Amino acid sequence: MRKFLAGFYITVILVVPVLAKADFSRTYENLYNPLPSGELFCPTVACDLTQLFLLLIRDILQLVPIVSVLFIIIGGFQMVSSAGNEERLVKAKKTILWAVMGLVFALLSFSIIAIVKNLLGAA
Repeated sequence: MRKFLAGFYITVILVVPVLAKADFSRTYENLYNPLPSGELFCPTVACDLTQLFLLLIRDILQLVPIVSVLFIIIGGFQMVSSAGNEERLVKAKKTILWAVMGLVFALLSFSIIAIVKNLLGAA
């Protein structure tokens, strides 16, 4: 209880002078607005939901090849360190197989997106 009261008193001692010095006479209309009046503020490159979705998909698809190459390297280390153990060798081959399939999917996905964009006539 003493620690709580000590923390409360310290908070009051620090906050009260700040509140006493604050100027509450300013209203919302008096605040500075850096934007031109009537203009929409868009903090990102994409200002509507479809553009945002396409940007997110593009960024995720750019990460997939990096991750798949990382898993190919991990599968290679697993294969080298299997030391003749058939179970570990099969696990390493599966890791490499799935990583290569992920890499192929990532490369084809850019082509599929471009083909669909051209068919739909999107910019």
